[in-house]
Amino acid sequence: MSDELEEEIKSIIQTCEGLSIPTISGQFEREKLPVVQWDNTSASGWKDFLAFAKSSGSSFIVVERYEFDDEEIEHLRPEEGEERNDDELEPGGGADTDFDFETEWNELKRKHERFYGTKYSYVLHWVKEGICFTYDKEADWYQKLCGESDRLKERLESIEDETQETEMPELSDKETEEIASSLAKDDLFQKATNQGARRYALKKRFPNIPQDHAYQVTEIINQAKGIFELEIEPELEKALDAQIGDLAKDGLDKEQIAKKLKLPVSRVKRAL
Repeated sequence: MSDELEEEIKSIIQTCEGLSIPTISGQFEREKLPVVQWDNTSASGWKDFLAFAKSSGSSFIVVERYEFDDEEIEHLRPEEGEERNDDELEPGGGADTDFDFETEWNELKRKHERFYGTKYSYVLHWVKEGICFTYDKEADWYQKLCGESDRLKERLESIEDETQETEMPELSDKETEEIASSLAKDDLFQKATNQGARRYALKKRFPNIPQDHAYQVTEIINQAKGIFELEIEPELEKALDAQIGDLAKDGLDKEQIAKKLKLPVSRVKRAL
């Protein structure tokens, strides 16, 4: 099985070597930095990204690789309604009685088992003056898989809607705000760097929201993201600055503070 992204990553690393920019493989914690998301729709996107990194004096590029496996595909699995049983779909009731979710899902998994062990996504990062520049890309087959999963989810939700005796009421503005406010305080949500991870955090904290109010999920996530960035994150930064200051007063140098708080030295310098 050809690994299209792995080949592209090799080209990226070779290009970095030609530009004399070291590459580091690992996970980049960027939630504490302002982020510039690079446009990845252009065919020369990553080349332009690296050229800009070089001209801006970037000292290194962080390369994140994400490998496809059974656990990853399960993250895409649509959630069935609570205690739903296919036998409950009565003939003549308007529901798609030929639809069997488990059969459809297992077939979708079987079709994509050949991609196990290949890269489904990669992310590039570099930092300049406290700003993180990011470029990410997903494999074409992975994007198609996400589309198939979404269509399967829509079909499942359509059937479940038809079998419900009463329609689930829409969340009020107040309820939406309360859920978003609670989600914004969630540690998993705060560490999320994309919409998929934020949806996962919402599902973990409020398991029923994605299935009962699917069409309001994006609204809740965007509202929670705004609350975190405008209200919570600045306070966390102030608290972190104060903590760094206290440790400096106790006689710790920048490297010791960075090690104790598990922060980049550049973040400690910024506080001091």
